[in-house]
Amino acid sequence: MKKINKILLSTLFLLTGCNDVNDIETIKIFSHLGKIEEQETFNNKFDETKIPGQWSEYGVGDPFVYRFNGRYYLYCSTKNFETGVRGWVSDDLINWEQLTGEGLETGYVSNDACTTTAYAPEVIYYDGYFYMLQSQGGNGHYLLKADKPEGPFIKVKDNFGESIDGSFFLDDDEQLYMLRASNTGIRLIKFNDDLSIGVSKNLDNTQLGGWTEGPYLLKRDGIYYLTYTGNNVISEGYRVGYSYATGELFDRSAFTEGDTILLSTDTDFKGLGHSSTVLGPDLDSYYIAYHNLNSSGGPDRSFNISRLSFSGTEMCVDYASLHNNYKPKKATFIAQDETSLTKENNFILSNIETSNIFTSEYNFTGDNTKFIFSYQNNDNYAYVEINNKTLNFSKVENGQTNLITSESLKKNYDLNKLHTIRIAYKDNKTSIYFDNMNKITTLDTSLAKGKIGYIKSNNTNIYYTAFSNVAFGTSSNDEVFQQKVLANNYYYSSFSKNSGLIEEKINDDDEYGDYFNGKLNSYDLKLSKKDYAIYRMSVSEDGIYGLDFILDQKYANKKLIIQVDENKPIRMTIPSSNDASFQYVKSYIGDINLSKGSHYITIIGDDEIAFHSFEIFKSSASWPKFENDLSSYVSKGAKYINSWKLLDNGHYALAGNRNLMYFGDGTFTDFTLEVDIKLVGETQANTCGVILRANNPAFASNDTMASIQGYYCGFNNSKTFISKCDYNHSDIDISADALKINSDEYHHLKVVIRNNHISLDLDNGKSKLEYSDSIGFSHGNIGLYTDGAAAIYKNIKIYH
Repeated sequence: MKKINKILLSTLFLLTGCNDVNDIETIKIFSHLGKIEEQETFNNKFDETKIPGQWSEYGVGDPFVYRFNGRYYLYCSTKNFETGVRGWVSDDLINWEQLTGEGLETGYVSNDACTTTAYAPEVIYYDGYFYMLQSQGGNGHYLLKADKPEGPFIKVKDNFGESIDGSFFLDDDEQLYMLRASNTGIRLIKFNDDLSIGVSKNLDNTQLGGWTEGPYLLKRDGIYYLTYTGNNVISEGYRVGYSYATGELFDRSAFTEGDTILLSTDTDFKGLGHSSTVLGPDLDSYYIAYHNLNSSGGPDRSFNISRLSFSGTEMCVDYASLHNNYKPKKATFIAQDETSLTKENNFILSNIETSNIFTSEYNFTGDNTKFIFSYQNNDNYAYVEINNKTLNFSKVENGQTNLITSESLKKNYDLNKLHTIRIAYKDNKTSIYFDNMNKITTLDTSLAKGKIGYIKSNNTNIYYTAFSNVAFGTSSNDEVFQQKVLANNYYYSSFSKNSGLIEEKINDDDEYGDYFNGKLNSYDLKLSKKDYAIYRMSVSEDGIYGLDFILDQKYANKKLIIQVDENKPIRMTIPSSNDASFQYVKSYIGDINLSKGSHYITIIGDDEIAFHSFEIFKSSASWPKFENDLSSYVSKGAKYINSWKLLDNGHYALAGNRNLMYFGDGTFTDFTLEVDIKLVGETQANTCGVILRANNPAFASNDTMASIQGYYCGFNNSKTFISKCDYNHSDIDISADALKINSDEYHHLKVVIRNNHISLDLDNGKSKLEYSDSIGFSHGNIGLYTDGAAAIYKNIKIYH
């Protein structure tokens, strides 16, 4: 796809030429899969109409969502100097009602004296009781207890310290943990059986470059995903990162740092943080609950949710935005109690069958109960039962019962209290959960589709019962994505499933040594020639969208073919990397036209290729072209992020401040920028320059030069440099040259960025730098940027 020069501010976009494919027949998508049904959306800032009874001028900060008996319970921080914890309940994560404990004021789950300024309350259901951790004003933790999720929660342990932001985690081996915030990474603490504090460890690789808070630990398919937040709640750059572990949890070095998964500094959607993760209503998806910052006073915050995607150890948020978020899908079958089930002889069953892939859930009290699934008739079904602390998985075929496997529970559980059994099945793999702990996994038992239900005893009570026809993450294969797609989340149907796709686990084979940068134990999707993967994607407006792929650079110069719906396929070439050191690269491979709404995106192997993920972004039909002497304020085509002055017929950045201004919009990829810059006064510590492909700047009191995403190219009196700025993932002075640069005279700075490569030239060859980034920023804003230096800018020129 060719581009023409674009004069900034022009409303005219021209598109010329596409590499249409004539040697491959267009795949007839619609005749096989039909049109994509439009999804229900929601606004991702939950105001009083969605969550009534919020704290005035404080909102819902530090939200925690807990799922119990098929419903969702939301708790949040208490406004400063107020007493009591407020709560809400929902069936779908979207519509919330106030939650009120017996004898309490409407909307309160506790009014215990220890809940004055109760920060970040979190709850767990643990063998019949609900326990709450909360930190009073951030000065150590109290433990409270209740019989119900609505409370009333009553203090059972006085302040036992451990800082702030305590979070529960119950592992599959029945060990209960607490996690909490610290300056040196998340701290993991074992609870003793009496819920006193036991031994603890700091976890390496769980820090966001400073104070790190708001931990939450999820275990999914044997992998631990630890989310955490930093660094200051009133910063626009408050964000969520994650780390993962695949082995022993209670090990200081267990975790590997992952990516930032939530970050936005947009005016109306910023300061995203303090998250928890919860199973979706479909029993298979997971959602991350967090808050956004409305104002620093209070601080006032709103509740948000976004869906998570997984590929082995890789976890990401596809789309975090204020508008056009897709509502979570419900379970296929739901019975709130026994009255919604059907009695057939000794069986109490659903009125419809699962598919041959399913997740089912049973909530109950009482012993000697059988939990039925794959029911075809009285002589053919499977079941789980709890017998004398033993979880048994059995299958009945032609009236004969065969025990598949058993697993003993380590602790004594009161079965007169409510407990949960959940069963996931796909392709002979069965996982069985007791109270959200994975107790059994088998890989060699075939189960048929069928009804679910119970064989109950005299003291069995049946509560929320449900199933969905998804398991082990297959709900993601049926998702419509909006921005980022992990390769293994291709649309799940026989049409694409039989096309010869291969999911390859990424392993470090030592070929690249220290330069291995793949997401270990995540997955690539491999396509042979003419194999294809179909994805469903949606955009909120008509436009031209760029395509970024993350893949092994051994596929450079190979070709793949993109087909949108049933339009003519387009052949694209994977560009070469300028840095052969690293194995995986992010490559911008070209643009596609998309109209508003949902589309099938088909990726066809023109050569044999494999890729890890791809994402779409709003692009442009043309290259940037702009020129201005900067002698006066730029009224069109520029955005002043903070204050600039005029001096010496140029734009003046004051000393001691970080200054930023943008030109154009955030759609630009490759360009050349030239500008004249004068340092005013001597400085060895502060810098000035330009920033390329920039996004998400933050300017709170604790934010630094690195509190932005983009490539910062510049100088001071002692060096030139190229830095990759990305908050705690920054590489400062990744390419630098030590030399004397005079103040109070203009220097000509020229930077060129093409694909993943940047070159810097100061004063026509006095200093030259080169840098290639493996997985970096492919697009963004063009800006002038300073980190405390006093500097004057003149004569900017941007072109391709």
